[in-house]
Amino acid sequence: MPEFPEVHALSERIHEIVQGARFDRADILQFSSLKTYAPRPEELRGATTASVGSRGKYLVFAFEDERRLLVHLSQGGRLDVEAPPKSTKPRGSVVRLRFEERPSLLVKEFGTQRKSGWWILAAGDDGPLAKLGPEALSPEADALLLSSTDTRRVHTILRDQRTIAGMGRGYTDDMLHDAKLSPISGRRSRRRSIGSSATRSRSNGAAAGASPPSWAITSPCTDARASRAPAAARISGESRTRSTKSRTARRARRPVDG
Repeated sequence: MPEFPEVHALSERIHEIVQGARFDRADILQFSSLKTYAPRPEELRGATTASVGSRGKYLVFAFEDERRLLVHLSQGGRLDVEAPPKSTKPRGSVVRLRFEERPSLLVKEFGTQRKSGWWILAAGDDGPLAKLGPEALSPEADALLLSSTDTRRVHTILRDQRTIAGMGRGYTDDMLHDAKLSPISGRRSRRRSIGSSATRSRSNGAAAGASPPSWAITSPCTDARASRAPAAARISGESRTRSTKSRTARRARRPVDG
């Protein structure tokens, strides 16, 4: 799924193409993709595009009369710039946005799921943007993470768009890996986990000459598996012994020809 960096970069490219252009029409190629019923798409005809930006994972087309058009690419969505504009309907097409004397923009979605969508918002209406938290990498997001009393897992907090807007599974996984944090650790316990991890790493390194990665130490699942390992090895050994005895007994009972 395109996340904040990709959507932001895409918005900058689209801004250079359609900024200042008058909106012509929207060719709806997938009926369920339009998430609003008012204003209607034809009411945007002739509106001048003031800017194209982003908010979280949304592309935001802002018009001079303060109306906005949002596009969410979801997991498999893509946006093609068509120069010159086309009238075809490729597989997975969602909507084609047309601008006067500019290239058209085709939103399409790959895969079997159909979750990409677009919204037309009246002036002053935030639509789905109203539910978003502060944007990733913003000072507001930093302050929230440092002062929040949220006890959910760090991975869950970062991916919740109502808490932090723009983060997805990919960047969240990379961030936690770089920070050497377990994805199942809680926000309030992360500092304690890092401290205990460092202590155990030093002691293990002194004994074995090497230290395991901190994410393997801080994970309670890893600790649980380690504690079950001796018992599992003993049970496995006993099973092999019983199996060997059973094969020996069967051979002894087998009749001898001749």
